[in-house]
Amino acid sequence: MYHCLVTNCLICVYRTIDGVIYNYGIGKLKSFVGNPKTILDVIPADMVINCVIAAIFIHSKQPPKNFIYHVSSSLRNPLKYCDISKFCHSYFKKTPCINQNGKPIVISNPCLVNSFVAFDIYIKVTHVLPLKVC
Repeated sequence: MYHCLVTNCLICVYRTIDGVIYNYGIGKLKSFVGNPKTILDVIPADMVINCVIAAIFIHSKQPPKNFIYHVSSSLRNPLKYCDISKFCHSYFKKTPCINQNGKPIVISNPCLVNSFVAFDIYIKVTHVLPLKVC
């Protein structure tokens, strides 16, 4: 088991974006597939929780009713796919995860691949070709 300094990292390993970030932090994920300019709709859990608490407070003295709240990110300050890889690299460079031997895990700069064809070539060059050379 790896020790990671990300808050609640081991609890959230199986969620979508959390799993990607965690696996990059422990050095298992070295490349990301996707268009670097794609805007992601990632909502921090604390933002959702704050909105729920505010809604409970606002409607606490009103009779029960069905209220619908929509919490999402916006285009005002978009988070792009390439930003996620930069943020992950920056964070895990400053605060690396620790391996089973108690040593910090050194991560490489992530490789952003924008198509599955390019990803296939990347995998063959970095993983398959070295196996055939040995």
